[in-house]
Amino acid sequence: MKIKTLFIIGLILTFVIPVQAKKKKVKIPKEGIELSLRPSVGKTFKFKIKIQMLREYTHKGSTQSKLVQGNVHAIIKVLDIIPDTFEYDEEIETEEEDTATKMEEVSIEEKDSVKESFDSVYVMEYTFDKVAITVFTNQQISESDDVEELKDIEFKVFINKDGRIVEIEGLDLEEEQEKSDISPMNFVLSPHLPDTNLTENFSWSSVTETTYTDQGLDINTKTNQEYKVVGFKRDDGNLIAEIKISGNFEFVQKGQTEQDDIMYDVDIHAEGEIRGKIVFDVDNGFLVEYKTDKSRNIKGEEINLSTNEKRPISYFNQETFNAKLLEVVE
Repeated sequence: MKIKTLFIIGLILTFVIPVQAKKKKVKIPKEGIELSLRPSVGKTFKFKIKIQMLREYTHKGSTQSKLVQGNVHAIIKVLDIIPDTFEYDEEIETEEEDTATKMEEVSIEEKDSVKESFDSVYVMEYTFDKVAITVFTNQQISESDDVEELKDIEFKVFINKDGRIVEIEGLDLEEEQEKSDISPMNFVLSPHLPDTNLTENFSWSSVTETTYTDQGLDINTKTNQEYKVVGFKRDDGNLIAEIKISGNFEFVQKGQTEQDDIMYDVDIHAEGEIRGKIVFDVDNGFLVEYKTDKSRNIKGEEINLSTNEKRPISYFNQETFNAKLLEVVE
C-alpha cells in the first residue's frame, strides 16, 4: 500500500510541475541592425524619471551636504524632423563638466555658424508633469526655486539620430549651469548610439576629453564610456536591444585663483565610475528605459598664498537616474 501511495503522488507531481519552456533566441541578420532614433512627428512619449543626486563637500573643517531626490513625468513631443543639414551657432569648443557643487562655466572663445550633415535632426518639446522632488540641505528639507521652475518650463531639444544634442532652445544654458539644486537639463534623454550596425555581443566606446580655463584654473576632464549589447528580445512583436553601460571619469583642476581678495594655489584630482543600461525599441526607434549611476570622489588642497596655510578639499558626488517609458501617444 505504501509503495502504491508513493507511485500515485509521483504521478500527480509529474502532471502538476510545469515544464519550463526554453526561450527562443532572437535571430539577428548577419549584417546587423541599425540602432538609431526614428520617432514620428506628432508622437508624444511619456517617461517616468526617478532621480537622486547626493553632494557632500568638506572644506575648512566642516562638511556640507545636499540631497535632491524624487520623481518627474517628462512629456516629450516630436514637433519636426529637419533633414539633411542643420545650421546652428557653435559657441563653445569644449563641453561643460559638473565639478562638485555646480557646473563650471566654460569660457566662450568664438561664435561660428556651423553646418553639419545628418540623416535627420529631431525637434523635441519637453514639458514636465507630476513633479515631486525634495531638496535636503544638511539633512533638512529646504525650499528650492529650481524645483518650482520645473513645473512651468517648456523648451526644445534638437537631437540627431545618434542621440547627440545639437542645440537647445528655450533655456539659458549659462543660467542653468549656475543652478545649485536641479536643472531641466538633468532630465534630457541623450543616449550615445553607435553609427554602425549592431550584432550579437557588439560593443563600442565614447571618449570625451575637455580642456579649458576658468577663473585662472586649468581644468582637464576625461570621460570613457563603454557600451555592450547584452541581448535582444521581442516585446509585443517589436525587437528590443539591451545594452550595458560602464566607464570611468577623471578630473584635474590646477592653478591660482582669487577668492575674497585672497590668492590661492589649487590642486584637485577626481576619479569616478559610471554604470547603467539602455533598453531600446529597435523597430520603432525610441528609448524604453535609460538608467545611469555615476559616482565621483574629488580630493585636493588649496594653499593660501598670503599665509601658506594648507586646507584639504574633499567632495563626493553620486547621481542615479532612471527613466522608464510609460506610454506613447499618437
